[in-house]
Amino acid sequence: MTLRMELMARQQIDWQAIENEAVELLSRYIQINTINPPGNELAGALFLKEILAHNGIQADVYESDTNRGNLVTRFMGDRDAIPAVLLLHHIDVVPVEEDKWLQPPFSGCVVNGEIWGRGALDCKSLGIMQLMAFVLLKRQGLFPEKHIVLAATADEEAGSTWGVGWFMRHMPD
Repeated sequence: MTLRMELMARQQIDWQAIENEAVELLSRYIQINTINPPGNELAGALFLKEILAHNGIQADVYESDTNRGNLVTRFMGDRDAIPAVLLLHHIDVVPVEEDKWLQPPFSGCVVNGEIWGRGALDCKSLGIMQLMAFVLLKRQGLFPEKHIVLAATADEEAGSTWGVGWFMRHMPD
């Protein structure tokens, strides 16, 4: 049975409730100022870890430099021979010119069905989508065949030295 068929056979999912939860989480994630430089991605990584822990998912946060946080969590699949799937997003955002924004850039406010804030498109929304996929797998009791790794990294906006680059140097597997 495929994961899709298994999901369909499980209890019905209230997609409106999931959307509302994701919107609320994205709004909160945007409110964490992770402008790079200096980054402060540790606060974002700890936020994600807290959500995962609340849903019974263990995650590790690695501080690659002062306040430069990276998060990794895994669903271990049934079969080791199949390559893992990596879900990757970055926590940091580029600087803002606040006077050019219609809404405060770290408000995470919802206006006319749109979430406003630095990182809403690049790349915090992707991070919440990935996190919600993990949460739904856990809530539904689904265990995919492949290993799935979720990584939220620091420093993408300035070369990835403290994010993906740090992982490649310190944890290449």
